[in-house]
Amino acid sequence: MHMKQFFSVCFSVFLFTQINSQEAFSQHFTFVQSDDVYSTVIHLVGVSVSDQDEIGVFCSDDNGAPICAGATVLSAEQTNVSLATWKDDPQTQEKDGFVTGEMMQFRFWDASEQHEFNTIPEYLRGNGEWNNGLWAELNLTLSTTVPVELSSFAAQMVNDNIVVEWRTETEKNAYGFDIERCTDYTQFQKVGFLKAAGTTIAPQHYEFVDQNITPGTYHYRLRQIDLDGTAEYSNTIQIECGKPISYHLYSNYPNPFNPSTYITFDLPEYGAVTLQIFNLHGQLVETLIKQELNSGTHRIEWNASQFPSGVYIARLISGRQARTIKLMLMK
Repeated sequence: MHMKQFFSVCFSVFLFTQINSQEAFSQHFTFVQSDDVYSTVIHLVGVSVSDQDEIGVFCSDDNGAPICAGATVLSAEQTNVSLATWKDDPQTQEKDGFVTGEMMQFRFWDASEQHEFNTIPEYLRGNGEWNNGLWAELNLTLSTTVPVELSSFAAQMVNDNIVVEWRTETEKNAYGFDIERCTDYTQFQKVGFLKAAGTTIAPQHYEFVDQNITPGTYHYRLRQIDLDGTAEYSNTIQIECGKPISYHLYSNYPNPFNPSTYITFDLPEYGAVTLQIFNLHGQLVETLIKQELNSGTHRIEWNASQFPSGVYIARLISGRQARTIKLMLMK
């Protein structure tokens, strides 16, 4: 079954053959909501839009099976698509469309190659009801190029080291990253290099540890180098390094994550520490730390590969101090 049957199978179970999701689509969507209209860019890799190609949007029923919630036929070289997407009708017994905030998946049917390409599901960002009725409009922009997209860049103190982390959503012809540092904001020096993934539409996470740092103010930037030797700089980030003076539990990084994330916290003094993960029902999922630790900044990895997608709570307890953060696992 392929996408020419979308219109007849909407609101029913759709049977399909899984195809490598990274062959055709960007894994990451950024939805912008305005007056019940949602917009995003989809990156097609190695695929051009031809007559009779089709695109559809899917959600899952209560049993996890895919539901077609909207589809349309494309014309050659079409780059802008308006797609009506159906919302779940609460008056029907079975789920038959999207619930705002849940995960969606796009599928592209290449008519000339007789292949179907699937995206990795992503959350539909946006709040509220769709149109007071049972549908929302998706404005899609189809792109055949893959931009180099840096989505996050941060640094944090861990013991006597600075951990510099960044994430790319897509990369094209990327050779690597020079990590540059300065203390006077005028003379940057290269302190490390990490090889890039090349060309990919899968998110990449990078981490560089700048070791044995003394107290002070530091500035970092990335020099992203392409395979042809061209380069461009990222924005500059700043970090103050010194002994913590208060308890602090930082937001985990990355977040959302799959399957691992890092939890960082400050301890101003030596003491017993407990770090635990709970689900939204208040049930203990895992104890990451239950021991005495020295003062300083500590960083703990949580591998959630054995747990289902959802929102979790990390709780840090040290003496009379307690801190919590929310973590979102997206598989």
